[in-house]
Amino acid sequence: MSHQTADKLSDRSNQLVQKTADAIYDRLDRLIPGIFLEEPSKGGLPQGMTLRKISDEGIQLVKESEGFIPTLYDDPAGFCTIGYGHLVKYASCDGDKPSELAHCEVSTPGELRNAISELRGEQILRCDVIHAEAAVTRLARPDLTEGEFAALVDFVFNVGARRFEKSTLLRVVNNGNYQRVPVEFRRWVLADGKFYGSSGKCVLVSQKCMLK
Repeated sequence: MSHQTADKLSDRSNQLVQKTADAIYDRLDRLIPGIFLEEPSKGGLPQGMTLRKISDEGIQLVKESEGFIPTLYDDPAGFCTIGYGHLVKYASCDGDKPSELAHCEVSTPGELRNAISELRGEQILRCDVIHAEAAVTRLARPDLTEGEFAALVDFVFNVGARRFEKSTLLRVVNNGNYQRVPVEFRRWVLADGKFYGSSGKCVLVSQKCMLK
């Protein structure tokens, strides 16, 4: 076999592997973000600490990793969802369309009976990420860049604050050992309460953002 033929076969094999991986990660990214699988925080931020908000570029990062669906759908875990991964209820939609959002103060009665716009989806997402913003504000070092903060908010939104608080990733970040951050991101892919051994697209995006 010539080197040229071998190279073509290798390229084709790599393309097939990447296509399969993308299909798997597309499914994983449709699952309910981990922040919704936790009980809402009762403590909030310590007294005197100001909530740090994610930037517009950070919101775009989360939007890209979540993907947008304008109508109600059941995610692979069987939960009714809409927009950028917003949890509507811990059960299947079953044709019974809730009239308003369950976890967001900016809800409008009846709005879920029809498709929502991407702009409305972003408004809901900004409401949803508050718990992740609070966790990163409270737990991570305060001198993070906008990109680093956004990457960690995206991460917490996907795996939940409790797991982040106990993670080696947080310890690595707080110690300033940034060369280990990509390795730690790759260890975390969570879907339906189970961990997967290689990095999903949202984690890769976060990793890229974190290294800026």
